[in-house]
Amino acid sequence: MGTPSWTVICMGIGLLSYVSLYILVDRWGCSRWANPIKAAGTSTLTCYLMPYFIYPTIVLVGF
Repeated sequence: MGTPSWTVICMGIGLLSYVSLYILVDRWGCSRWANPIKAAGTSTLTCYLMPYFIYPTIVLVGF
């Protein structure tokens, strides 16, 4: 019986995050803070495939 309220809480958090980002980026024009994660939005296939290259390399190096 706790699932519907948890769903509404998560939807509210998501909505507040979306509205905050909308105001910050579209209204005020502050988008330089997102430069470190810019690659995730421009080359999504590369970001999707990175773990398949990084994890085996870490294992081979012995880190």
